Amino acid sequence: MLDGSQNNDHYTNVPNPMPNPDALQEFSVQTNAFSAEFGRQSGGIVNAVTKSGTNELHGSAFWFVRNKAMNATPYFGATRADGRRADDGLKRNQYGATLGGPIFIPKLYDGRNKTFFFFSWQGTKQKQTPPVVARVVPTAAQRAGDFSGLGRTLRNPAGGTYANNQIPVSQFSPISQEILNFIPLPTSGNTITTAAANNFDDDQYLLRVDHQINQNNRLTVRYWDSFAETPAVLTSNNYLEGTSGRTWLNRSINVTDTHTFGASVINQFMVAFTRMDGNNVTPSSGVEHCQPGFQPFQR
Repeated sequence: MLDGSQNNDHYTNVPNPMPNPDALQEFSVQTNAFSAEFGRQSGGIVNAVTKSGTNELHGSAFWFVRNKAMNATPYFGATRADGRRADDGLKRNQYGATLGGPIFIPKLYDGRNKTFFFFSWQGTKQKQTPPVVARVVPTAAQRAGDFSGLGRTLRNPAGGTYANNQIPVSQFSPISQEILNFIPLPTSGNTITTAAANNFDDDQYLLRVDHQINQNNRLTVRYWDSFAETPAVLTSNNYLEGTSGRTWLNRSINVTDTHTFGASVINQFMVAFTRMDGNNVTPSSGVEHCQPGFQPFQR
């Protein structure tokens, strides 16, 4: 939960992202004996509360770096020929900043002691060396219809067999011929190795405004947005070297009115809106040179 409202994706039954630690005032973890407001949960309850601005302007900045230059060599980690540690292929930069204080506009509005803001932003850039995969592709002879080295008789789907396992050019599929323009020749035997990048980017924004209506009534409005993306990759001259992309959007708006009626009675009225959205992104290389009327892949 975030500021007392749901922060879950109920479609996949997993929690949505949380703001960075510098944007949180506190959090609580309950593992049993839930009160009635948490009755629908069967596991633990994690409730994070975002920070509020104060009468003084305060801010922070952070940057976490993860790469080979700043890593110690693991005991079983690989080393290069010169004895230095090898690159493990993971580069991660996580950075952000926060700022909070009173809303003060000279000659227009003085929000000290009653109206406060708090803003937080975090960005994440992650690059990782992709795994190398071996793939079987047609040889130059096979692309010319010569399957004599196949080691078994090639059958004609229309009946019979092909002489010397040689497919006539007249039976070549124009679609297959076009696709082969985007699949390279084998580099060893009948295989090639492919490696498609799998990067990850994420940006998170939080804005909270608190207004003390009077001594007993406080209004809070909080906006939270997280957008993450794994870009789609497709090598223009090798369509086997590609991967689909993905986007994740998590947006939360919370409006809370807290009223103190006395020393023992407090009422909290809350309205919250949460949106989760994600798309699969197909790889694309922008094919421009296909035959008229033929498009094997859409832009």
